[in-house]
Amino acid sequence: MEFYGIDMSGAIDGAYVTVASHATTSAIWAAAGNAINFTGSETITNFPAAGRAGATRYLICAGACVFTHAGNITVQGGVTYTAAVGEVVTVIAKSTTTFHVVPPGIATVAQMSNLKTLTDNSIADALHRHSELVASDGSPDPALSVDATGKVSFPAGTGINEFSIDGAMSGNSDDAVPTEKAVKTYAGAAVGASHTQNTDTALGSGAVAADHGTPATDQVVNVCYGTGSAPTANTTTIGTLFVKYIA
Repeated sequence: MEFYGIDMSGAIDGAYVTVASHATTSAIWAAAGNAINFTGSETITNFPAAGRAGATRYLICAGACVFTHAGNITVQGGVTYTAAVGEVVTVIAKSTTTFHVVPPGIATVAQMSNLKTLTDNSIADALHRHSELVASDGSPDPALSVDATGKVSFPAGTGINEFSIDGAMSGNSDDAVPTEKAVKTYAGAAVGASHTQNTDTALGSGAVAADHGTPATDQVVNVCYGTGSAPTANTTTIGTLFVKYIA
């Protein structure tokens, strides 16, 4: 029985049936429902004849069935497909004897052709190239590129070929980006070197000296800061500043 031009306002609830997989005679078209529990793990090379072109079945694979891209079966993506357990594979009759198999999440043949061009550094399309990224609006082009040595480059500035962990910054390179730890190590060493205590000045613990030259009568000779005790004798304390005088 066939129906044409029917307007439906509700859902059509079909049956869920089981069909065993077979290399050439999986009885999917004779099943009493469109949703099929497709058992077994056969390698499918053909299907029996469908009742009409356009007939569709949804195979919920209970095993790792193989759908062969050859002969009467065209697998979307252009390659033989092995289904994982639980995947839904759609089979559409293009005619009563030719079938289109659509695995889940498989790209079209045209899309696959674009991806294949990426293997030889050629352009897949206007915004996708091997080793290059183009901005979403097409400019700059490229927005980022990676050369054969692994150097990353942007439209302006130098190329970057290293994330450096050198805490001494000994490489002095324009092409290296230091890590957080490297910056902390370098800055810590630099700050420590500029705040050594003068050995000829009696400062309190925790204080750091800044030398202001040879002392003279009633002249400030050292200004230091810290959270420890103040230097002995002739000292004025202002917050954490210790100002020492020599008469």
